[in-house]
Amino acid sequence: MSDVQIHPTAIVDPQAEIGAGTTIGPYCVIAADVVLGQNCWLQQHVTLCGPTRAGAGNKFYAACSIGQQTQDLKYQGEPTYLEIGDENTFREFVTISRSTTSQGHADRQPRHLPRLQPHRTRLRSWRRRCFF
Repeated sequence: MSDVQIHPTAIVDPQAEIGAGTTIGPYCVIAADVVLGQNCWLQQHVTLCGPTRAGAGNKFYAACSIGQQTQDLKYQGEPTYLEIGDENTFREFVTISRSTTSQGHADRQPRHLPRLQPHRTRLRSWRRRCFF
């Protein structure tokens, strides 16, 4: 974790992997099984739960909740995960959950703006940077 800046009030699980050049702001919580790429930026009160893998250059604004268990009522408790590509922006209060089934996964491809489709585990995307 070279060149990583972690605010003293942030809580980062020792099993989390934080990329070089990443800045973690006040009151952020990063759980085990989270992999954060290089040069990511977390403003404040951001929660990242795993298993989640986020690429390089992602920006997470205040009060984002990323990688929590899905809210879909079809979820049966099986292991699921979330993958996020590079250079995405998650604005204030955004919630991105893990997939509903173990066969699928929630996928945010690099620099894309997804077209959200409820109850699907793989989201189709346009070719642009993501701004949520």
